[in-house]
Amino acid sequence: MKKSLYSLALLCLISFCISQNAVAQDKKPTLTLDDYQEWQNLPGQAWLSDNGNWMAYRVTLVNENDTLYIKSTNADKSYQYAFANNPQFSTDGKWVAFSKGYSVKEREAMDKKKQRVENKMILLNLESGAEETYESISSFGISQDAKHLIMSTYPPKDSKLEGKDLIVHNLETRTSRNIGNVSEWSLNKKGNLLAYIIDADKKRGNGVELFNLEKYQISFLASDTSTFRKLNWEKDQSALTFMQAFYDSAYTDANHRIYAYKDLDNSMDKMVFDPGKRKDFPTGMYIRETYNPRWSEDLNRIYLGIDEWDEKEKPEKKDKESVKEGENGEAKEGEKKEMKKKDDEEVKVPDMEIWHWKDAQIIPRQRRTYNADKNFTFLSVWNLDGDNFVQIGDQKAREVSLIGDGKSMVLMDKTPYEPQFRLEHGDVYIADAKNGNRKLVMKNFPENSFAGDSPDGKYLLYFKDKNWHTYNIETGKHTNLTVNQKVPFWNTRYDGPETIIPPFGSGGWTKGDEEILLYDEYDVWAFKPDGSSAKKISDGRKDKMVYRFSRIDFEEPYIDPAKPMFPERFRRFDQRIGLCKNQLQLADRR
Repeated sequence: MKKSLYSLALLCLISFCISQNAVAQDKKPTLTLDDYQEWQNLPGQAWLSDNGNWMAYRVTLVNENDTLYIKSTNADKSYQYAFANNPQFSTDGKWVAFSKGYSVKEREAMDKKKQRVENKMILLNLESGAEETYESISSFGISQDAKHLIMSTYPPKDSKLEGKDLIVHNLETRTSRNIGNVSEWSLNKKGNLLAYIIDADKKRGNGVELFNLEKYQISFLASDTSTFRKLNWEKDQSALTFMQAFYDSAYTDANHRIYAYKDLDNSMDKMVFDPGKRKDFPTGMYIRETYNPRWSEDLNRIYLGIDEWDEKEKPEKKDKESVKEGENGEAKEGEKKEMKKKDDEEVKVPDMEIWHWKDAQIIPRQRRTYNADKNFTFLSVWNLDGDNFVQIGDQKAREVSLIGDGKSMVLMDKTPYEPQFRLEHGDVYIADAKNGNRKLVMKNFPENSFAGDSPDGKYLLYFKDKNWHTYNIETGKHTNLTVNQKVPFWNTRYDGPETIIPPFGSGGWTKGDEEILLYDEYDVWAFKPDGSSAKKISDGRKDKMVYRFSRIDFEEPYIDPAKPMFPERFRRFDQRIGLCKNQLQLADRR
């Protein structure tokens, strides 16, 4: 009887709960498409001022009506702007500049009226809250010394020229200077030198100028009726390169001269590389603008990209008989009409793809890499000390990357193993930047097992046979770093389709190539690259806690142990599920 009463009471309680839940569900509104449009997302990107006093982040909506938030990290002070993006803080933390666009409806209305959408730029004083709005600004930047704001307008409507107005605004004196017909501009890292390219109407006055923002002086670096492009500063110094286009009537594309200024803080001395006047430049090749020339860190080399130069098609000589018309000319006129009719017919594109088993790359990959292949160039070096030119990449070894400071390069030749359909592999070489001489490092090596070079260029790092290895570039010695460790560094959790099991990962190199940080399943290890020592710098295996190294400063390619290091500590998702199961079992037992 008691059991029956207990069961009845329990049944009533359950029924009551279900009915209440149903009532509660009835009260919940039904989501509509308009509700979905208001869903918010917080993208991973955020911005922090150099002094750490301000941060900015965006909240995006499905309907694209996003909002930029700018908040103080140590006070109850914040700003928010709809349709804003790309904030840039001044290094002194006093200013922030950002782009402000329009809502979706506003942009649609502009499109209907055939108006060009031109964003604004807002300059906000973070201390006072005062803001200034600049109309029609396409790009902007604040100098490293926080003294100048550089703004570029949009090019004139319906103009084939790239020239636009460049506004140099002094943040201290609040004065501005306007420079017209600027197609490209670039500030050096220090923020005291502004280089820009003039692209004038009918090419009158084309050239490259330098604005010294400390002395307010303008110098002329180059002047010509031709086109200039690709300004590029060396990252830490006042060395500048740019390109000047010139044409050869026998070829289709523009070739380029390279201008190089080594120390614009103190000297206007220039060096010019003219491929048309050099015996060491390969015949039938040209310097292509799709690769931006760049300096080596020691300013002894300039890297540039070259490609095969396509000749113009020569007009075919007409056969004398072909120009003769028939007796009354009707036959030839009929042929012309028939040819015109064929030309005017719509060309039908077949709706099929033809694959061939000898294709080096399958069609889907060719489609995915189309833009990269279209703009591809062979990496080459202009050595300034000896004034010699060396082509490093070629048709076999197309993939080339700099090692450390660029005195040598690593190349991969995949041609002996093509066609390749899944895991790409090739022969790995080291090339000398001074003379182009190559040295074989590894044969038939998987591309995705190569982990790059050390910051100072002393070692290569790669993963092979479930172990981490280094290659000493100077001595040519291979060292297995992890073979004698009792824990695995290969990913024991990997269940993918590849036959080569990947590693758990690496955390980067320390300064001076002293150590490389490698991961096992739980911990971070510091290995000497010559294999002389290994030490575990975390202790997560005991508690099944995963430790990883988190970099927040990418100014340098290495980790400086003298500066604060930020480890990440977390449990794996499957371990958290296990903990939840244990807690549920414990609650059930209770």
